[in-house]
Amino acid sequence: MDRQQVLQRVVENALDFLTKSINDLNSSPKHSVIGFYTGVELFLKARLLAEHWTLVVSKAQDADASAFLRGDFSSVTLKEAATKLEKVLGSGLSASELQTFINVGNHRNKMIHFFHEEGGELEREQVRTRILMLQMTAWHQLNILLTRQWGDVFAPWQREISSIQRKLRGHRKYLKAAYKHARPAITEAKATGCIIETCPACKYKAEIHLDLKDYPYETTCPVCELAQHALRIDCPNCETEILFRQDGHAACSGCEMTIEPTDLAELLDDAGARHLAALEGEFSELGNCTGCDGHHLIATTEGGQHICAGCLTAFEELSFCEFCGDSNSGDMTESYLKGCNHCEGRSGLYRDD
Repeated sequence: MDRQQVLQRVVENALDFLTKSINDLNSSPKHSVIGFYTGVELFLKARLLAEHWTLVVSKAQDADASAFLRGDFSSVTLKEAATKLEKVLGSGLSASELQTFINVGNHRNKMIHFFHEEGGELEREQVRTRILMLQMTAWHQLNILLTRQWGDVFAPWQREISSIQRKLRGHRKYLKAAYKHARPAITEAKATGCIIETCPACKYKAEIHLDLKDYPYETTCPVCELAQHALRIDCPNCETEILFRQDGHAACSGCEMTIEPTDLAELLDDAGARHLAALEGEFSELGNCTGCDGHHLIATTEGGQHICAGCLTAFEELSFCEFCGDSNSGDMTESYLKGCNHCEGRSGLYRDD
């Protein structure tokens, strides 16, 4: 069995767990939570597997190809997988994505050890509502990873991934009570000048946005509790407002212009501000983001703010990598030896090929 065949089986297993978990939501909420978390974890392992099978093994020194093919090994945990995705693949989870998946895992542990499917119908419906809120938020963030950040790896399964999206939204009825409870908060936010958009996860017109342009902010949805970075700009082609959520991918509704993170970085960046910074001995190129591993995606705006067009995060300042000279977010202490996300530093010169 080759690596692609193993990957095929792991992805099919992940899809199977997610599909069954959605089908179990009404009849068995406990098994729905357990299956959903298992599916999420398997997809993270599948991304590691697509790079190399040894990344799925918890302890690298214990990696044995024959044992791996038999399934006789200890695989990485969620947090271990997240660390390897960031450190080895350079394609990690955002802080929001990781915390959401951890929350689902914590809920799964609670279900295994403490949950009893008892009580009246009202209590059971409240449980299902809470589970659906977690699943919708987690699936929305996982779906972005599978279709965008890791889209090339999971392209063969896009039809099945879309099917899970449709199935999950079929349970939207359980969120009616949550929406009713959230309406006063939505009304109050609107009265204070906030903009209310349709939430991409639960599909209720409940996502609260700040009335702010050209600078990132965090959205909140009081119905499904989805929180993500957002940014509004005017389309450079037709001046229609474009809304970016979570990353720098969007399309203009006015002229259908498609914008990628590299395009957004150019739109946000002010060359004059960077030129002045260069004259003062600071940075002269677009910066690198240590959060999303974006290469030359941090723009410097006219007002001197530093914004990553990859993950829509704002930074107060950037620092030079002491080895390659690129400007980066994050601490660049000892970067001469260790390097930054996009160079190996001086120590890399002495590593074995």
